Amino acid sequence: MNIKRADTPDPSVFVSVLETLGDHLDELSKSERAAWAQAVYYLHLLVFHRRSVGERTDLERIVSEHHEALNLSQQEVTLMQSMAEHYLEQGIEQGARQMSIESTLATLNARFPHADVNTLKPLLESIEDLKRLKHLNLTASIIDTFTAFREHLEAL
Repeated sequence: MNIKRADTPDPSVFVSVLETLGDHLDELSKSERAAWAQAVYYLHLLVFHRRSVGERTDLERIVSEHHEALNLSQQEVTLMQSMAEHYLEQGIEQGARQMSIESTLATLNARFPHADVNTLKPLLESIEDLKRLKHLNLTASIIDTFTAFREHLEAL
């Protein structure tokens, strides 16, 4: 697969490349199939992280049609899909955490322009719980003073 096509904005081009890949799977020797199984796993991650939701269905269809050529069991195909979904969810949660932290800092900067808000960034980044970060974001918008917010954060 031409990796340069991975970022093409035209989904039909990317799907066409995936279908070409699928067509070549049946021609592989047994020794080549293990490498292609790893490539298919990579493609799952690529599609789940960088391509549209619609293309997931295309990739899953192509893998399902050719999983016997790859010597993959249906269980392995399902596992690859589950792992890709897991990594996607982790990425989404990490992004939500970062957005919540940035929003909290922006709110504090707007409300308390003379405070050194950036000193709180390491404390906020050490919090893994997204619900707690969202609550702190709300707290930043209603708390009376920067000092009170810092004390509230340090008490957690």
